[in-house]
Amino acid sequence: MNISHPGSPHSSTDRTRRAAKRRLFLAKVVTSLSDKLACFCTTCARLGSQLSTKRWWGKAMVYVERDQQQRLLRVSYEPFEGMNEVLAIESPELHDWLKTKEEVKARLDSLNSSDLELVRVLEDVVIVLVDRGVIQYTDLPEAARTKLDQRAIARADLEGLTHEVDVKP
Repeated sequence: MNISHPGSPHSSTDRTRRAAKRRLFLAKVVTSLSDKLACFCTTCARLGSQLSTKRWWGKAMVYVERDQQQRLLRVSYEPFEGMNEVLAIESPELHDWLKTKEEVKARLDSLNSSDLELVRVLEDVVIVLVDRGVIQYTDLPEAARTKLDQRAIARADLEGLTHEVDVKP
């Protein structure tokens, strides 16, 4: 007869606790894998929209070009001139490279946007300096005067069109 005492390794309470711990552990593992899979799928989707697939021993691969310091320069699913390696798309290095590339693009977009705003500020500064007699408009290089004139005309035309749109029902 097999009688289990509370606290013995064979008691139903201990088995229930161990089973609960296993379920909790497995739930954590599944959650972690799900998170990693979601991140991987996002990366794959991003890559998939830019590239087509190449398989190497059952893994999705990309062709890469590296510089002399072994930094990634270019990535493609299609072979290209200058490629010197293949890399698995689930590679952390590729994931980091794509993330950095997106950061650089976002920062460049931000700079481009601020450049357009700065152009308008510089136009206003030139107008103020000319109006106050600090500089003569003719002191500016001819190319700068031409650009300023073109922008002033375009802005005046746009203001006229905007006024017509506002006036008409």
